[in-house]
Amino acid sequence: MLKGINHVALIVSGEETLEFYRKLGFVETSRKFREDKNDYLIMMSNSNAVLEVFLRKDAPARHCSPEAYGCRHIAFDVECLEDVIDILKDYPQQNIRLTESGQRFVFITDPDGQPVEFLEVK
Repeated sequence: MLKGINHVALIVSGEETLEFYRKLGFVETSRKFREDKNDYLIMMSNSNAVLEVFLRKDAPARHCSPEAYGCRHIAFDVECLEDVIDILKDYPQQNIRLTESGQRFVFITDPDGQPVEFLEVK
């Protein structure tokens, strides 16, 4: 029935957050101002994923604690955690941890407070 995930949708506050995803290799493929919503609809992609990004400066801040229902975080497979940590060194990061199966992972927070998980795949 399902063949995979088509895209992940994010609401961001500005160009600073788009830069976070550019550092991960995402390229903007389209941008359209939607006057009726007072936002920009921006599509970004890399070779493995598509982000549908809504740039809206007046959106409410992310509700982090206590966590609310809905999407908790997004996660990307990476070859080397240290490379990602170095590229995103200017953003808040947790310590590297291990999954129950021994896979290394780390959470890094984008400028809007969205936790992004990176799992090392070897």
